[in-house]
Amino acid sequence: LDRSSAASDVYKRQPINRGLPYLRVEIDGEEYFTDANGLLTVNTVTSPTPATIDLIGKYARVSQGTGATNIESIDIILNPGVNLIEFDEESGAMPSEVSAYYWQNIVHDHMKFYFPTFTDLDVDQLIRVERNDGTCNAFYDGSSTNFYEDGGGCPSTGLFNDVVMHEYGHGINSDLYLDLGDPGGMGNGAMNEGYADLWGMTVTDNPILGQGFLGGAGTNVRRYDVEPKVYPEDLVGEVHADGEIIAGAWWDVNENFGGDLTTMTALWLQTFSATVDGADGNEGEIYRDVLLEALIADDDNADLGNGTP
Repeated sequence: LDRSSAASDVYKRQPINRGLPYLRVEIDGEEYFTDANGLLTVNTVTSPTPATIDLIGKYARVSQGTGATNIESIDIILNPGVNLIEFDEESGAMPSEVSAYYWQNIVHDHMKFYFPTFTDLDVDQLIRVERNDGTCNAFYDGSSTNFYEDGGGCPSTGLFNDVVMHEYGHGINSDLYLDLGDPGGMGNGAMNEGYADLWGMTVTDNPILGQGFLGGAGTNVRRYDVEPKVYPEDLVGEVHADGEIIAGAWWDVNENFGGDLTTMTALWLQTFSATVDGADGNEGEIYRDVLLEALIADDDNADLGNGTP
C-alpha cells in the first residue's frame, strides 16, 4: 500500500495494486515462486488446476498477531492463460499484511543490489503484523520484524512503508556488519537507528519518516529536511534522537549532491566495508570515522590533498 496525503486532518492511504515478489505458489505438489514483479509463468497448467498461495515467500512470511503461524492462505483454481490472483481483504488478508510483505521484499532487493554476495538474509524472515500487545510502535527482535495494530491514535504500523523498511534495516545493519567482520554487528545504538532510517529513505527518497504515524497528515516519526541535528550540541544520550545526527548528515550529502540519491546511497554503502562501530556514548568518534571513510571512498586518485573529493 502506498500512502498519499489528504486535505483533512486524517491521513488517508489509497490502495495500489502491485505484484507480490517471490511469493510461493504450490501447484500439484510442486513449489513455484513469483519473480521480482510478482509474475509467474507455469507451462504445465493446461486445464483448471488447484493451487495454494500462502503469504510466504523467499524473503518474508507474514503472521497476524503475536505468534508465528497465523499466515494467510488462499486456495484457487488456475486456468490456462492469464490469471490475476489478489491477496486483499476479500481473500482474508489485511492491508498491513500485504504492505509489510511487499516492502520487506523491496528493501531486501535494495540491499542485494549493493551487496549481491551477502546471503545471510536470503531467508523467509518472519513479519508479525497487527500485534495486539501495544500500539503506536514497531520493533525488530533479532529474528523478526513486528508491527502493532491500529490504536492509541495511530494506524496499524505495518501500513507504513518506511517503518517496515526501518525495522528490517536493523537486521541488515546487524547481519551485514557481522558478515563484514564486526563481531558486535553494529553495536552502537544511535548509528543503528540512524542507518535503519536510511535504508527506508534511500528507497522512498523522502526525508520524512512515518508521515501520518499519529493519525494526522502533519505527524511523523522523524524528518530530515528541517534544522539538522549536529554533534555535539544535539547529543542527548537517546539512540533514536542521536541517530538523527548521522542519518541527517547523510541526507545532507544527498542534498549537496543535488538530490542525486543514487550517488549518495552508493557512497554511504561503500563506507560499510570499514564497519565503523563503537560503544554507546562514543558517537563523536564514530561519526568522525564515518566521515573519514566517506572522504576516502569518494576520493578518485588516492590523493586527499589535491581537491578530490
